[in-house]
Amino acid sequence: MSSSINRFNPFEEIRALERTFFGDNSVSDSLTRSANRAPATDVYTRDGEYVIEAHLPGVKKEEVSVDVDDGRLTVSTQRHEREEEHEGRDYLVRETTSSFTRTVRLPEGADVNAITARLDEGVLTVTVPVPQAVEKKRTIEVTAGETEKDETRAVESEDSEAPESEAIEG
Repeated sequence: MSSSINRFNPFEEIRALERTFFGDNSVSDSLTRSANRAPATDVYTRDGEYVIEAHLPGVKKEEVSVDVDDGRLTVSTQRHEREEEHEGRDYLVRETTSSFTRTVRLPEGADVNAITARLDEGVLTVTVPVPQAVEKKRTIEVTAGETEKDETRAVESEDSEAPESEAIEG
């Protein structure tokens, strides 16, 4: 008994309705087919590292580019395949080109100079060291200003000791 895992597609019902009304060559079919060709990419944190894994079966190291610019890490691939067949006077050339780009924003404090990338058995693993997060929120203790109250009372008491005659004259 064989079983297969099917990727869930939330737009399948919409596509079925669209095929019913517009036929099999609808716009969303072509968009969905191209989206399904994008390799699976996982982004997670592990032991103080930010990890990006892209599943790139059949891609060679020379076809992969990893770049960092302004806090964004971009993984891209471009493949060009050419197949030629010669049979007597017939000559057949098949060429395919495919590309993939994925950009992720790096967390604050990421050490871009220590980023490593490794392609192993079709899985590209990019590791970004991230220092322990510094607590951004801090509660500041508020103290009572007892000395200020005492000085204010002293000034008020000096004013109240003024002679009554001066207070009446004004």
